[in-house]
Amino acid sequence: MAPPLSPLRLELMRRMQAGAAAGQVFTWSDFADLGPHEIVERHLLRLAAVGETAYEASRKSGDWEPFFADFRVMRVARGIYYSPVRNRMTKRPTVPMAENVVAAVVSRLGGRWLVPPEAAAHELGITNLVPARLVVETDLRLQPISLGNRTIEFQTRSARRLHWAGRAGGVVVQALAWAKDLLTGSGDEEERIRIRRCVSRHLSSEKGAEAVAELQACVALVEDWMRDQIDLAMEEAGLDPVFIPSWQTEATGDGEGPDPDETPSGPRP
Repeated sequence: MAPPLSPLRLELMRRMQAGAAAGQVFTWSDFADLGPHEIVERHLLRLAAVGETAYEASRKSGDWEPFFADFRVMRVARGIYYSPVRNRMTKRPTVPMAENVVAAVVSRLGGRWLVPPEAAAHELGITNLVPARLVVETDLRLQPISLGNRTIEFQTRSARRLHWAGRAGGVVVQALAWAKDLLTGSGDEEERIRIRRCVSRHLSSEKGAEAVAELQACVALVEDWMRDQIDLAMEEAGLDPVFIPSWQTEATGDGEGPDPDETPSGPRP
């Protein structure tokens, strides 16, 4: 008969089970209130060792029932754990969301990271594609992480580039960067309109207000072509443009507007 589980391990399991369906990942900091780092980490490692043994046995046999017969913990990377659930279609264990893994890995080391362009485009509904290789821009040097059939790679970037890390406006910038060729090339106009509608829905939503404010505050970091696309998206939604050219808002010394024969310096509203 197996010995009873300790209260600490039972609480670890309870919290991890509660976040399993949402693809949540865990680090020691999520359990800091339960005890010292070394003790908590030791319990997590033991749970993960049992889970990985059960995973390998089921993978070889093709029978996943024994794996799901008990609570399981898997380790994604050093210090990063999750509890898998059964995928409804494949009947195999799920893996956590890549964005959750990246956030846990980078935050644990005190770094910053940008939402990958394809992930940002997916969030805005621009694309449904889920790439097998995800490249994350960060200020840390990190080794690649295998996550099911996906690979997460890390590329170091400058502080200027990482200005948008963790910001609501960064999701819009990254999503448009992914769609640049579709928006500025000689492709389908209907596709361009669809993409702009996705952007307009996001910017006009409750969470979009913060993104608009950040984009306006950091206009120098938004490329000209991107400003035009954002303002076109807002125009199609019947909303005011995000970027208003200075010649429309700043009067000249005599109180009159710009010379109509001169070409405005700002982007088209």
